[in-house]
This record gives sequence, structure tokens and C-alpha cells, in this order.
Amino acid sequence: MKRLHQLCEPRNPPSTRRGYARQRAAREREHVLRSNLVDLTRWTLNLGLSLPETADLLHLAPRTLRHWFDAFGNAQPRLHLLGRPTLRSSRSDRTAVLDVLDELGPATSVATLRTCFPSMPRVELEDLLKRYRRVWRKRHQYAPHCLHWQRPGAVWAMDFSEPPRPIDGLYPYLLAVRDLASHQQLLWLPVLDMTADIMIEALRSLLVS
Repeated sequence: MKRLHQLCEPRNPPSTRRGYARQRAAREREHVLRSNLVDLTRWTLNLGLSLPETADLLHLAPRTLRHWFDAFGNAQPRLHLLGRPTLRSSRSDRTAVLDVLDELGPATSVATLRTCFPSMPRVELEDLLKRYRRVWRKRHQYAPHCLHWQRPGAVWAMDFSEPPRPIDGLYPYLLAVRDLASHQQLLWLPVLDMTADIMIEALRSLLVS
């Protein structure tokens, strides 16, 4: 019984694909489980137990176990999908969606695709977008590196920013200078413009001091 229970447990994450590809693993596990239960029922019948008694031991309805027993009696039954048949657009339509994604990039939303292809089901557009993004990530993998600055004063980060409102009602921009190793803020300077001259003068004042 422990082995039969393990067969019911999914070994891999559920598939993100549609139709048969999505259900195949679960339907195959069900098929193997039912086949093993039928073999167990044959064994208990040879021991003298009735089918309803075996069903009671397995916590199954006798009608369900009898249906499986009859189905596996002569030949292995075919796998049957659950739910309604999956709608699938033509190859040309799916290719057109991929062409649009190549043009707009993986950040394209489902809403944009629905605007471009109103006749295609939303779930199919979502499936194509997920698969496109998955392939795009595999093709654009990179190994990121993180730099850690150890010596204070070795590297400074400098940039202009724009506060929500002018500082003191006069200065529309702000110059920030930060030491990356010590994380110390070296300068917050309200300025009237974002120019190289202002940056040079600010750095001169920091270096002299």
C-alpha cells in the first residue's frame, strides 16, 4: 500500500503546457496506480476475499474497483484526458504571435497580444508568452558578478537626482556623492542644473576638505 501511495505523489512540478502535455504525467500515474490495484484485487480474490471486501480495505467504492477491474481485464485501456478538448490555433497564427514577441520583446503583456490577436483564446496567448519567456531566459543566461569594495575612499558613486519638489523652493536637482566601501554619504548638494562644471566644483571641494 505504501508503494501504491508513492505512485500517486507527483515527482516533478506540474507542467505549464496545455492539453495532453500538461496532463500526461498525472494520467500515467493514475493508469499505473489503477493497474496495480487491479493486480492486488486479483491476488486477494485468489486468497478468498471478495471484490467488495478488497474495495473496503482500499477505502474505495466497490463499483469503482469493479469498473477498473473490468477495464483492465482484457487489455490495457487508453489514457483519457480530463476536461474539454484544448482549443489550438493554426500554426500560422501561433507563428505570428511569436513574430510579434520577437519584435516587442519578452516584456510584452497578454493585453497587448489580445489586442493584436483578438480571435485567439486568452489562455493560448498566455501559454505562448510563458513559453517564449522561458526560451528567452535560457538563451540570454549570464553569470552575474557582485563587487564588494573593501577600502574606504577607494571608489565613490556620484549622480544627480530630481526631488519631488524643489529644495527650498529654488533648487530642482540634487547631487549625491557616496563612498561605496564605508557606505558613508559624502555629499548632498542642492543645485540649479545638472552640468559637469557643478560636478567638478563639488568634487574639488570634497578633495580639498
